[in-house]
Amino acid sequence: MTHLTADNDLDCLVKVRRLLSYMPQNCEYQPAKLPSKLGDEIRMQLRDIVPDTANQPYDMRDVVEGIVDKDSFMEIHANYAENLIVGFARIGGRSIGIVGNQPINLAGVLDVDSSKKGARFVRFCDCFNIPLLVLVDVPGFLPGTDQEWNGIIVNGAKLLYAFSEATVPR
Repeated sequence: MTHLTADNDLDCLVKVRRLLSYMPQNCEYQPAKLPSKLGDEIRMQLRDIVPDTANQPYDMRDVVEGIVDKDSFMEIHANYAENLIVGFARIGGRSIGIVGNQPINLAGVLDVDSSKKGARFVRFCDCFNIPLLVLVDVPGFLPGTDQEWNGIIVNGAKLLYAFSEATVPR
């Protein structure tokens, strides 16, 4: 139910204003492009983020921060289904939506909640013409009877269908 939390009314207004800055006025428009100056686009911090061994976790937020414009990443639903990160950012001043699994939580596997979270976010971005940056290092879906009873097949399919149905650039 909650996309963001705020410490007080002022913090809430700042976050809402920032969130709305990533979106167009309505679904018929493109998101606004903010002024951006290109600098040194060599991002050395990306060289060593992903470890050499597949069993060692890393934080996908570090990868996102290394790709997007400085301080532009705004994560949505940060405390829900933490094995998948979704949020808005900018590249060259243009708004994008980011979907990436999070290897430091549940080794990045997808479960029912992360599938719902991802599908909803992809559909939202598609509705408002916000291109998607998808960062994938998913070992698969979380096995178990609990996941099966809660509909991992249905919800996993919703995520796949949201991606295949999206018309925005990916």
